[in-house]
Amino acid sequence: EGLTCLLRVTGSSVALPLAAERSKAFNSCGNLATPLGRYDDALKHYGQSLEIRRELGDERGIAVTLNNLGMLHKNQRSCEKARPLFEEALALFRKLGQDGAVATCLHNLAGVKGAKGDHAEAERNARESLQIFRNIGDQLGVAAALRVLGNLSCSYGRVGDAHTFFEESLALFRGLGEKVGIVECLQSLGDLMITKQNCESARALYEESLNIARDIAAAPHMTAALDALERLANTEVVQ
Repeated sequence: EGLTCLLRVTGSSVALPLAAERSKAFNSCGNLATPLGRYDDALKHYGQSLEIRRELGDERGIAVTLNNLGMLHKNQRSCEKARPLFEEALALFRKLGQDGAVATCLHNLAGVKGAKGDHAEAERNARESLQIFRNIGDQLGVAAALRVLGNLSCSYGRVGDAHTFFEESLALFRGLGEKVGIVECLQSLGDLMITKQNCESARALYEESLNIARDIAAAPHMTAALDALERLANTEVVQ
């Protein structure tokens, strides 16, 4: 309903005579279309917003929309398309001195670089984002950055470091009541327990993550937990 209303407004030159307002509305349309799975629509609306913002020279608006476009591609596992968008957004946010946005872009870049195997660069970005999040008191950002560092530590085989990062991240997510973060950390810790051949702990972590995912109706996370439990069961049979 909100998306339909915004689309009507953006299509009306009378309702939104100012280009800046139209660019905001198009960006909002993209934000609303994305969680609905309407990725083509989101791409179109972000593109419309970006075009107007570039014409206006609105550097902050450009950076915001670039980051949103990057997230759209990242969520579709198109890391090659996401990376340059995040990098351009990061440069603009640095220029504007917006620390929170800089940290967010660094965090997003760490994710796409890590996914493509560029672990050294990903870790550098993740550590910088963690430091900024801590400096500005953004606990949710700190928790997210710690989890990324845990994943990167796993890639390097630094199991002890990974466990520390995941546990610290999980504690923060629990304190914030951020259930998606809790679920993701529990699953990461479960995977880590598998590498330690601690199947009992892994099962408990996966089961807790599944229960929370069910409570919040997070279908992708439920699927991930069920898949992990199935893999664990197969491993135990082999053993």
